[in-house]
Amino acid sequence: MNILFVNYGDFTSNSLNHIGAFASRLTLQGHACVVAVPERPETLAVVPEPLFTGATFARLLQDEPVFPDRRPADIVHAWTPRENVRAFTLEYLRRHPAAALLVHLEDNEVHLMESYAREPIATLRLRSDEELAARLSPRLSHPLRFRNFLRVAHAVTYITDRLQELIPAGKPARRLLPGIDGALYQPLIPDPALRAEIGARPDAKLLVYTGSTKKLAEHGGFSADDTNVMMLLSNPGFSPKSFISPVQTKQVAPTILRALGLDPNALQAVRQEGTPALPGLPF
Repeated sequence: MNILFVNYGDFTSNSLNHIGAFASRLTLQGHACVVAVPERPETLAVVPEPLFTGATFARLLQDEPVFPDRRPADIVHAWTPRENVRAFTLEYLRRHPAAALLVHLEDNEVHLMESYAREPIATLRLRSDEELAARLSPRLSHPLRFRNFLRVAHAVTYITDRLQELIPAGKPARRLLPGIDGALYQPLIPDPALRAEIGARPDAKLLVYTGSTKKLAEHGGFSADDTNVMMLLSNPGFSPKSFISPVQTKQVAPTILRALGLDPNALQAVRQEGTPALPGLPF
């Protein structure tokens, strides 16, 4: 089977942690997988040992075959309903209408649009395309078109249950979690000898970073200990609280700026990817 994953950013975007793992695993199972990106195909070099083919949107819309058997995709898995993903996917399906369409929900698209534009979704829906182009990045969803995109999909996948509220009624849907090895996340029995060796008190609470042999740079890499971690925030004004929600490390920078009373949209990457601040904070 030919499977086409469509991503909103290049191969350095966080979503490639998920897409790359799925595409490589499906390749090992005998499928042919292509991951489409809007630009910078050379960034595939940051993905360790990819088993899939990388291609740009432009290349996939040419007559040149990309899949090994020279056929088009049997399944198109659009990774988020972001506007650049939606536009490319619909054009690809116009040329290859036999393919099945799946759309993956990874973030609360409404929250991203509202945070980026600093306007409620009800206001954004009333704005013209010209006004929206000035307020929203093409790497964010369109306030109206993203819901229509979900309606025309054959099925929807989602990463967390809360996102089911965005799925049209009656649409086949399935929760799709990032692929991890559960054995890596089982609690271990504390070793008193190790505490004594490092000089830690028996009642001391320790936060340990295990390290990685697959670093890309100081920001981490694609190994499990880099891509599946908790986020711990500390501030004298915070009350103890747990907030259960998938987050990404790229949300740290806009969170710090907002805490300092600065505009997160001053960062180019925040504007381009529509990165929100971390949720559940009192600012």
